[in-house]
Amino acid sequence: MADKEAASPVHMAETINSEKDTENVSENFPNVDEKKLLRKMDLILLPILGLCQVFNFLDRINISNARLAGLTRDLQLDNYQFGWTLSIFFFGFRPSRWIALIMCVWGTIVMCMAACTSYAGLLVCRLILGCVESGCLCGIIYILSFWYKRSEMGQRTGAIICAVTLAGAIGGLLATGIQYLDGVHGLAAWKWIFIIEGIPSVVMGVVVFFLLPDFPGVSEFFYPRGEDLFRVSNITIWKSKNALRYFTEEEMQFMVERLRADHTDAQDQSIHWKQLFTGFFDYKVWLYTLIFFSQSCPVYSFSFFLPTIITNMHISTAVAVNQALTVPVYFFGLFLVIAFAWSTDRFKDRLYHNIVSEIFCIIGFIILLSVKTAGVLYFATMLGTLCFSSAPSLMAWNNDNSLGTTRTAFATGLMIMGGNLSGVLASQMYKDAPYYFGSHMVNFCLQIFSVILVFILRFAIKRENRILEEKAAAGETLQHGDFRYRL
Repeated sequence: MADKEAASPVHMAETINSEKDTENVSENFPNVDEKKLLRKMDLILLPILGLCQVFNFLDRINISNARLAGLTRDLQLDNYQFGWTLSIFFFGFRPSRWIALIMCVWGTIVMCMAACTSYAGLLVCRLILGCVESGCLCGIIYILSFWYKRSEMGQRTGAIICAVTLAGAIGGLLATGIQYLDGVHGLAAWKWIFIIEGIPSVVMGVVVFFLLPDFPGVSEFFYPRGEDLFRVSNITIWKSKNALRYFTEEEMQFMVERLRADHTDAQDQSIHWKQLFTGFFDYKVWLYTLIFFSQSCPVYSFSFFLPTIITNMHISTAVAVNQALTVPVYFFGLFLVIAFAWSTDRFKDRLYHNIVSEIFCIIGFIILLSVKTAGVLYFATMLGTLCFSSAPSLMAWNNDNSLGTTRTAFATGLMIMGGNLSGVLASQMYKDAPYYFGSHMVNFCLQIFSVILVFILRFAIKRENRILEEKAAAGETLQHGDFRYRL
């Protein structure tokens, strides 16, 4: 075993440099096939983290299906809407412990909501639920950044966003079936929705605790008592025992090296207050947050109110049918998220993928604002789901241009918080039935605003890259070497 003091530990978010550097890593590991290893990582990480996000979002949006299933009638909530609150970080926690903990807690809270008898009780449950759940998505994106290169994050982020649309489809299917449990054992259908949809989160939390690998290599910051060590390029790496369950020591060394070659902006996973403060005063971080806020508002609008919106199209008078009609809309969104997520990495583009998806979303809202035919309105809601497709490119773009593990965590958490706050706004909309002109107009304007901000961000980043090029040409030593912001 190497001496801990022989060298300082290196960790997963070790610096982005260039694609050429990462290609050279493979030459030092002839027994490791990078493509096969990536598939192996995908098959281990994405199903676990994807299911976490499915249950996360399912438990957030079940309030919309519960409203149709009699919640508003029984608790007299016709004039109330629901949202949730802030994102929280998980510094100092192992991912397998952090995600497991919050999943078990929020699943329990969701089941407890079935016992609510008043608006006040339901509001308290939703407030606590929002605080707990909000640590999930930002945590998942942050975890992925320790396993994948930045050029690979678009597809993986897209896989997590797919879980959001899949949750909407599953929620509609479950609500359709649960509707027939109304009155069973003396419980209303909406109570069964909370009970049945809360249980899987608790079960999944236990699965995460035992099966989710933390990092290919970790530091004493996460394992105070220390673990086995190995050496990579004369640097001491702490092994993650739950990662060794899936990967060989050589594969773990390769994963560390490929990320070291891909990054130039971090030393370890500890909190660096300087990075935190520089991130707080970086205008780009706030631009990403404001863009995500704008683009997330229709996501949560549909998630909260799609069953209600479809009901007011008067396609059918049956509650079960209106619940079921949400499923094709979400599956359409799921297909588009997959296509855009694959394409954003395939063509190494973030800007235009985000803009194209937003343009189609805007067209959807134009139709919703201008026609009253039920079939056309239903098609327009499908176009509106392009708002889901803009998220993978924006999240990956934010990760591409975040320097340092602490700064990356802050930028990711702040952006997700912005998205969650848009849920607060969305929860107060869609009271202007049956056509929801004012609410659709708010979402339409926010999408136009987000496109304008995206172009402003691109202009600003291009300007910063030009300054870096000028400094490099003048012979100045740049803090992050060859790193340039991705346009």
